Amino acid sequence: MGSAEVRSEALPTLDEIGRILEESGSAIVVEGHTDSVPIRTAAFPSNWQLSTTRATTILSYLIDRLGYEPTRLSAAGYGEYRRWRRTTRRRGGRRTGAWTSWC
Repeated sequence: MGSAEVRSEALPTLDEIGRILEESGSAIVVEGHTDSVPIRTAAFPSNWQLSTTRATTILSYLIDRLGYEPTRLSAAGYGEYRRWRRTTRRRGGRRTGAWTSWC
């Protein structure tokens, strides 16, 4: 329950998205989200901590693995307050997203 690790099967997609965003040269905001199920663990006392850790995990990947300049990146964590989907038993709302301005 409650992980901020990037699943290995997601890495090729993350690499491809990272390459596309790198070409834009724009600033990037990585957003972390969770579902509405409360969490309280030693690592993540609340969904706020979990969602921000998810976002900063992606930032670290972009910097360390793909060579992004840290000054282009920022992170936001929304906890359960800006869910991407309604939570169901089959599919939760724990997600990470990246946004950029194409100006």
